[in-house]
Amino acid sequence: MGHCCSYDEMRAIDTSVAMEVIAKAEEYGTVVPSNITPGPFVQLAADNNDLNEETLDGKNTTHATTMVVYQQKPFGPEPSTITVADHSVKRRSLQSTSKVYDIQECSAHGRRPAASAYISEVEAKWYEESKNCFEKASDTDKIWSLMRVNPTSLRDATEHAEVQKIPGWSGFNAILYPEMPQESNIGYCPMIDGASTEFSTVYKVLKHVQMLSSALGQGDAVITFDLLMYMKAKQIQWRYPVEFLNVVIGMGAFHISYNYLALIGKKYRDSGIEDLLIESGVYAAGSKSFNRGIRAHKLLSEAMFRLIWMAFIEWYSKSGNCITDESKIIQSITSGINVVQEKGNVPEKVEQLGGELAELIKALEVFKSEARVESKMFAFWEQYCDMVNALLQQIKAEHSGNWDLYLSTLAVITPDFYAFDRQNYSRWLPIYIEDMRKLKSKHPQVYEEFVAGNFSISRSGHPFSQVAADMALEQSVNADSKSKGGIVGISRSPAALERWFLIAHVRASVTTSLKEMCGEEDRATGHKEATPPRVKRDEEDVRKLVGCFTSGLMTNPFSLETQPIVNMATGVVLPDDVADALLASHSKGKEQMMTFIEKRLNTSAVSFWDAIPSLKIKTFSSTTKKIKVKASDEKITTVSADRELFGRLLIVANTRQVNLKEVMSYELSPIYPAQNGNDFHSFFL
Repeated sequence: MGHCCSYDEMRAIDTSVAMEVIAKAEEYGTVVPSNITPGPFVQLAADNNDLNEETLDGKNTTHATTMVVYQQKPFGPEPSTITVADHSVKRRSLQSTSKVYDIQECSAHGRRPAASAYISEVEAKWYEESKNCFEKASDTDKIWSLMRVNPTSLRDATEHAEVQKIPGWSGFNAILYPEMPQESNIGYCPMIDGASTEFSTVYKVLKHVQMLSSALGQGDAVITFDLLMYMKAKQIQWRYPVEFLNVVIGMGAFHISYNYLALIGKKYRDSGIEDLLIESGVYAAGSKSFNRGIRAHKLLSEAMFRLIWMAFIEWYSKSGNCITDESKIIQSITSGINVVQEKGNVPEKVEQLGGELAELIKALEVFKSEARVESKMFAFWEQYCDMVNALLQQIKAEHSGNWDLYLSTLAVITPDFYAFDRQNYSRWLPIYIEDMRKLKSKHPQVYEEFVAGNFSISRSGHPFSQVAADMALEQSVNADSKSKGGIVGISRSPAALERWFLIAHVRASVTTSLKEMCGEEDRATGHKEATPPRVKRDEEDVRKLVGCFTSGLMTNPFSLETQPIVNMATGVVLPDDVADALLASHSKGKEQMMTFIEKRLNTSAVSFWDAIPSLKIKTFSSTTKKIKVKASDEKITTVSADRELFGRLLIVANTRQVNLKEVMSYELSPIYPAQNGNDFHSFFL
């Protein structure tokens, strides 16, 4: 059952909406979404919106720029909508040719502006001092990991046979941070018919942010961009510092996390991770998704912790070290599990466990420091756990609205962008961090809002569910405004195209409202990772990963034996020089970051715009020989020469119960050699 109307009626509605948008722009100087009101703090986000319509040749697709406005929902009924335009006469075509966004030329070419505002302003020591917040947040995850292990003794590493009682990482943090954030209103702005890669488009976005904030009575204008738009916006702000003095420009946290996830992939590609995830049955080959990638690293990191725990128990039993009261440690962990099960005061209990388990955690750190000296393999995969932990702290800061943790985590992850030659993030992250650190003195109102947790957006109002401003944009207007048609098939008349751009945001808001009305939007009261079926599934997947190591299928990187860095699946050894450089990657990246800050920001000894020297650190992937082969379509394709093919076949044979001897008894050819000769073909001629 549904509702429909005629095409003429639909055109009349579209035209009426477009007329209202134009009238409000003329009345107020800009378009303020109807669900956004003066008073509460507002911030905006902008991004490209490439519709990629299904054209025959892939050309003439739409590249526009979308903007959204975020504001906490006020208490009480929403204000009634004020109609400005005259709708007494029904029109099917848009008569006006005036534009809401008149894009002006903004040439930023030529000599680029200097970063002189940062001279002698950056405190290098802050990057060390800020770690306290990060380490405190990381300690709570260690307590979570210990409760997930649920040890029965410090002398026996046998896994607990009971059903897992502690939810996964996200589900546990939803319990640990029970505060209900105020749900946000998301207002859609008219789409700009201009590519986000153009300085003129970014300039218009900045002016719109200023006008909208002014219309709502807010002194500071806050806007979040992805990296490409951020770079252009900062250059415009540096060129016109007085004009954009009240604009706070942010870099999208979702895009930072996404690129850091790619860094982890770059460092550990071809190290055996792919084989482990696939052959354990946890993931299918070719899985590509941000959320699936995050879950894969959470599961693997937890599996790695359990392997470390097994090695620690073995070391502890042999070392002669003794914790004061071992039984009390076990009782404390059990007590914490019971509090979670009984839905007691989990935050208070976790804080209490921080003190009760301090001796155990200290002993664990002593073991790891000794093991990483003895085994390069141990040190390499412990670094993996550290990188995943940093990524999770970044996500934790966004989901819980913890501003101090967010900045602290940025300081921790930035050196890795230098280490693996991500030039743009390496250049601009120190700028972004310094701008955010100066909010307290330069934009105190914005600072107070961010500290209160309003730098991230709550779409549901549930605990631990806030997301970064750029992710909220991707999930809302960018998702709801896309369709197969786009502007394909619309008349190329200026009025018809203008109407489409004027009402695209309204169409998207209707789509959002319809999803909510039909219950398609996820409105579950609890976190999905805390549900019994999901807890069971996550525990099964972690045990599958651990089982790949304990069964001997994969090389255990945390055994007490001295090991070089090898591919955990095939056993191929990484050359010593490559291994040493890879282990020192973070420290080398940090050294390069501090040099950049000192010579390009605190002083002008080196131009901010000069190329950043590449460290060119090799990984497993970069040591693989590349060969060129001709594909069936005559194109030349570069592929990796897989020298470990037979090793991979052994892995598949072991996990899938394949008789490799029988497989290898057949010819390694699509057709028998006897059938390749001329005699065979002539038989059929």
